[in-house]
Formats: sequence, C-alpha cells, structure tokens
Amino acid sequence: EAGTRIYFKPRSDALKSGKDKERVELNVNGMILAKSNSLTSPIIFTSESKKAQMNDWYGITIKNFYDQSILQNCIVEFAYKGITCYGSAPIISGGEVRFNHNSGISCEVKAAPIISNLLLMGNGFAGINCELASNPIISGCTISDNNYGVIIFSRSAPDLGTVPLDEKKSKGENRISNNFDSDVYNHSNNPIYAQNNSWISTNPRLIPPVIHDKSDNPAYGEVIYLPVFTESRPVVQPPVVIAAAQPVTSLTTEGSSRNLVSVIPQASVFEDTTATPAEQTAADTIPPLLTTLNESSRQEDEKVST
Repeated sequence: EAGTRIYFKPRSDALKSGKDKERVELNVNGMILAKSNSLTSPIIFTSESKKAQMNDWYGITIKNFYDQSILQNCIVEFAYKGITCYGSAPIISGGEVRFNHNSGISCEVKAAPIISNLLLMGNGFAGINCELASNPIISGCTISDNNYGVIIFSRSAPDLGTVPLDEKKSKGENRISNNFDSDVYNHSNNPIYAQNNSWISTNPRLIPPVIHDKSDNPAYGEVIYLPVFTESRPVVQPPVVIAAAQPVTSLTTEGSSRNLVSVIPQASVFEDTTATPAEQTAADTIPPLLTTLNESSRQEDEKVST
C-alpha cells in the first residue's frame, strides 16, 4: 500500500542463500504488486541502517515472465542492484531507483520491462543496464548522476525513443544527462533508437561526446538520437525522500525505535550546459546526503578503475 516502508537488515542473510549469501534479497518468482497513486506517499524498499550505504542489501529480482509485476511510485535504494528484471516484463513507473552499488535497473536474459517516468540517479555502475538480449521500453525517465546512464551489451536493444511515434514503442521524452562516463554506451552491435529525448544540450552537435557507439568503435552499433526533444519546459524532479530533520519514531517488529522519513520537495531546471542563476540556486540546495553519496560513488569508480 502507499506509504509502506520495507526495511532490509544490512549486510546479513540469515538463510545464507540466494544470489548473494551475505545479503538479504527479495526474489519474486510469482508477482509483486507495489502500487501507490501518489509521489508524496511512495512505497520504499531500503536499508534498515540509520547510516545506510550502497550495497547494504542485494535488491529485488523479478523472474516470472508470464505474470506481470507492477512497481508504481516506489523508491528502491542502497542495494547492490536495485531491481533486476530476469527474463521478466514488469511495469515500473514513477518513483526513484537510486544509490545502488551496481545498477538501478538491470535487464537480463530477454527481459522486456516497461520503464516510465522514473528517476534513476546516483547508481554506481549504471542507471539502466541491458544484457543478454533484453529489450526494455524506456520513456519519460530522468537518468542522471550515474557512471553510465544506459549501457547496452550483447544482443540487447532497449527502445529509448522511436520516431515516428507508435503506441507499442517508446515515445522518448527521457532526460539523459550528467552521467559521469557516458549518457548512453552501446556495447552491442545493434542500432539503438534514442530519439525524441533531452540531452546535455539542445544543440545536436554537442550530443555525440556523451554517447559511445559506432563512431567511437566500428564494432559497436549506432545510437540514433535525432531528432531531439526540444519542448521548452522546466524539469521538475519527483520529491526527494531523505531522513527527517525532526525524527519521527515508530516501532519495528522488534520493538526498537527508528527514524521515519519525510518528503522534501526538490525541483531543478536544466535546459542547456550553461547554468542560469536559478539553476545554480537549485544546485546549491541539493541535500548533503545526495552530495555524500555521489562522492562515494566516484570513489568506488576510482577503485574499480585502479
């Protein structure tokens, strides 16, 4: 139900089972229905730790291809992989997938999720990872501050936006920018359609440097990004849920008290590479938690590179 919070004990697994025998994971072989109708009352999957960190728990893995799971206006954070779609096709809409050690959403083994209106940010490896012939449909998402925005391997071919528009395909309208390595990295030999999206700039000549594809390595497929989405309107992010300044206590199943969370609205406007005074003001008000976690992600990337 809306407002539900599911806490995972950090870096432990009482059963010593599953993909990671050292971390709690939620494996869905049937169907999960987590549906909230309000961004201000999301369903939260998070670490139980008061000082939560990336990789505290493993994440949610959805394996059933025939029964469609739904995650609507959910927050999934501080896991190894936030959501893994393993040969499945869930609907994931609204909410945030953030601060996960590896991927926000990992699409694997012919997975075909429908991903829309989601904020994917601060994930250590990628906002969305596609591998092993996966074909997600991605639209209306904000993908930023990950190492890679979207990365594509092997025979995968995500649909990030196809023109002319077709109701069975992505309408685009994603905002893909400010990812540390590449906004889209095509490591497959398939052409990837990423049309009708907003990038670092509305100038098409400034977009190729943030895309890694055939122009960088002839073995890879092309990323088709023209035309770009040029509608002039502010980009308003969903509310950012962080620890409350004035803690509100509740009882866990063990009877101990812990802090709930409060919803703090945050909006920012990104139209081009040059920040306006309003944009700079928005950037200066980013919560300390976000700054700290982004720095942690960069340090993790440096270790991997070393």
